[in-house]
Amino acid sequence: IDNVVKAVEQVIEEPAIIVGWSLGGLVATQLAISSPKKVIALVTVTSSPSFVAQEDWPGIKPIILKSFYNLLSEDTVKTIDNFLKIQAMGSPHIRADIKKTRALIMQYPMPSKDTLTSALALLENVDLRDELQKIDCPFLRIYGRLDSLVPKAVIERIQALAPLSESYVFDKASHAPFISHQAEFENVLMSWLKATRA
Repeated sequence: IDNVVKAVEQVIEEPAIIVGWSLGGLVATQLAISSPKKVIALVTVTSSPSFVAQEDWPGIKPIILKSFYNLLSEDTVKTIDNFLKIQAMGSPHIRADIKKTRALIMQYPMPSKDTLTSALALLENVDLRDELQKIDCPFLRIYGRLDSLVPKAVIERIQALAPLSESYVFDKASHAPFISHQAEFENVLMSWLKATRA
């Protein structure tokens, strides 16, 4: 994750508001911890400081990650499709969300298996829970109550680790509220940013 953060740092020319979704939220969190002068405010969207379920922490079951590793070794496209289905699971308009997300992703070249494997490894191994207290900029956490990758049970636990942060939960959204509830998402984000800047 340090290498990813360094790559991001290189394109931040002046202190900025950093918004990160899912794994991007993990990267954004690490950036706010390790380079606080670069981050005016932090917004994480359906993200967690530790994605994998542990005895005392809700998250992605290790067996699900293992299945993605196995599928990835056989079929990259099918792995991405399955991951998109999980991200939209629980959404009231799941097919439309998957279609829109797939269209956005497919605008870009297909990532290599090595890239996807490295991303899964970050989800599996990075744990920033003990570092959250170091974040001293305004911090908003956005969730979907129907999210199967970042379960709602984790929200209060993260709040305890980052008591100065704020959170917003979309009751009928899953892992991509900016897709399924775009207008509401924009309103929530912009309202918070305006209040923060004031």
